[in-house]
Amino acid sequence: MRLTEVPCRTGLAILALLIPATAWTSPPTTRHYYGSFASFSRGPGKHRALVERGATSIDVSVSTQDQPVLLDSETLLAAAESFMQTSTGYYSALDEDRLADDFVFRGPVIGPLGKHDYARVLEYFAVYRALPDVAPNAFGFSVDPEDPRRVWFLLRATGTYQQSLGGALGNLAATVTPPDQRQYRGSTEVWSVTFNERLQVRYLSAGYVADLYEPNATTGGRGLTFGVLASLGLPLPAGVGSPVLQVVQKVSRFLAGTGIVPLPYSSADNVPSWWKSDKFGA
Repeated sequence: MRLTEVPCRTGLAILALLIPATAWTSPPTTRHYYGSFASFSRGPGKHRALVERGATSIDVSVSTQDQPVLLDSETLLAAAESFMQTSTGYYSALDEDRLADDFVFRGPVIGPLGKHDYARVLEYFAVYRALPDVAPNAFGFSVDPEDPRRVWFLLRATGTYQQSLGGALGNLAATVTPPDQRQYRGSTEVWSVTFNERLQVRYLSAGYVADLYEPNATTGGRGLTFGVLASLGLPLPAGVGSPVLQVVQKVSRFLAGTGIVPLPYSSADNVPSWWKSDKFGA
């Protein structure tokens, strides 16, 4: 059953702080990557990953020891591709070793989240379990010409609602719309991944909807988990600067420790010092 209006909006809103944040480099160039993910495995001192581009395999292994990795454009593009396919915690289980210790996640209304808090929030919803076939369908990978460690790309996620989302809000969504094999088609979103000298992800920006009015999207113009919930009949407030969402997020800071709701953003003490923005949440 598709819900167009959900009663007790204030009650829902209180739950609504979701998701779903010196090396050698090549000269700043913009290049496009259209490879396919090949393999990923762990090994001593590295996380071994290969991405195929035509007949060529590109090594995007992550160094977990104190040694830099050669960061040419092809390696960065392939590393972003493999991260999205295997390690985000959203479209697949999280591999924390691929995140830098000073990692930051930021979305339009969620974040900044430090590494530990990001892992907690992603596991709370476990989108990749509720939609086992969820896929980011990322495309248009391109290295930032002014920030040579940053890779930009678009995605248009799809998946099938087969199990309940995690957490209290996931249970509420299952009450409104039990898992029924319905199709989720996300809005086109802009993401970026910034790597450190070990090819670990230092900064992940995600969920910035590029087109609010795509006719085939099931999200009502919402990104990340807000879009998934809207697809299940729970169109929660998700706008940048929304006074309702800002109040909800402040309340939720006190409830997050109970496990009822996830953190909307980390405390200032848990955000790495390199992060300079003083804007938190919505």
